[in-house]
Amino acid sequence: MLTWQLFKDIRNNHFLIPYISINKFTVVCKGCEKTVDDGKAERQNQSMNEIVSCAVVGVTGRMGQHVCRLLSQADDFIIAGATEAPGSSHIGRSLTETIGLPGQQALIAGSLEDLQEPFDVVIDFTFPDVTMRTIEYSRTHGVRTVIGTTGFSPDQMSVIEKFSCDFPCV
Repeated sequence: MLTWQLFKDIRNNHFLIPYISINKFTVVCKGCEKTVDDGKAERQNQSMNEIVSCAVVGVTGRMGQHVCRLLSQADDFIIAGATEAPGSSHIGRSLTETIGLPGQQALIAGSLEDLQEPFDVVIDFTFPDVTMRTIEYSRTHGVRTVIGTTGFSPDQMSVIEKFSCDFPCV
């Protein structure tokens, strides 16, 4: 349920840091320190049957494969496509062929721009330099983004915090 809330709550163009308490789900924008309403009433009115279409960056990595497996098991998420480094031998292949994920015909592309299917959310658990390109794409296209990458330099974190007010991300 928390994953659903995070994907549904990345809105209002803020770098959302979740704070979870017993009775409330609150997010705060790291870039501008605004608290974003927990949206509890809005979530209660939303249809839980809505499907969230995801693009996974770095699909052949350990975390990319794990994220794809989790998404494929969820009823309310689909994998629209995935990316791998430009020039990878996996580009153009399906997730079934590449990582052995049964029934997943989504194709791997060399960049988010090259994905053929539309997507609602980008999920990136890669490396800082790759994630910085993902952030630029998401900022330009206004795509909700989940960043699980670690190891950013202070300069990179500063850029993320600055840009995060231009697109919704967690």
